[in-house]
Amino acid sequence: MYYIGIVGALSPLGKSVAAALQAKPNDYKIIFTVDAGYERADVAKAEFQNLEQVLTRNLTPTLLLDFGDSQQMFERAKFYRQNGFPAIMQGPLSRKDEEMLHSLSRSVKLMPTPLVIVPDFSVIKTLMLKNLKAQVKASQCKVNRIYVGLMHNVDEDQNRAFWLLWAQSVNEMLGEYTDKYCQKGCSVTLGFVRVTSKRVAEQEEQVEEMQLSIILSDNSTIKWEWNGNLLESRVDGVMRTLAWYAKHIKNDVSLASGDVLSDVLSKLV
Repeated sequence: MYYIGIVGALSPLGKSVAAALQAKPNDYKIIFTVDAGYERADVAKAEFQNLEQVLTRNLTPTLLLDFGDSQQMFERAKFYRQNGFPAIMQGPLSRKDEEMLHSLSRSVKLMPTPLVIVPDFSVIKTLMLKNLKAQVKASQCKVNRIYVGLMHNVDEDQNRAFWLLWAQSVNEMLGEYTDKYCQKGCSVTLGFVRVTSKRVAEQEEQVEEMQLSIILSDNSTIKWEWNGNLLESRVDGVMRTLAWYAKHIKNDVSLASGDVLSDVLSKLV
């Protein structure tokens, strides 16, 4: 039995994952939820507005699932490391932040607990980017530019952070090592990758439209397009990551020793 705490419980993903967990009562039990959107803390319902309130109740989850605001993600990750909470989080963390979290685990007296970072839980999105990376690898010497076109309705900083993290890994495949990007209007360029995004206020939060193009040296183009609601795909990604965690926590050295692990989902799909 896994005793689960959910952060970002009122988000569409938080609600949907809670329903998926409740459908498996022999495997999972939600012991508390956290969201700033609660009008007040309700101890009887185990609903809290912040993590500090959870600490005062002495609740100990087997695992925390974090779908909270990406702007405060690093601070929450530090909280988990400092208080010995194993956690799986969605959102982009820079390599510098991950290194700081590694160092933090060595500076606290508690036994290090694992922290798993998944940039985006969508299985569809993960597969699209894996496919594009495979094409980049196959065409490595011929790549002139990679264009990403997006329409979405999420926080622009959150969206940019995810794509810059992805672009950095693609650039390194092409021998370009940089984290310096140039922004012009709604376009951001990092090395070989240019990301152009538009936020559409009337669009649903979980709906994304993506056009990915690789321009080769002979001016030919490899192109993918996708649009739709990614919520079901993200729930699928959470459940796959949970199943992997439960299977490997006892015999995977990195998990057992409390490491910070990133981009796990791309290895599971």
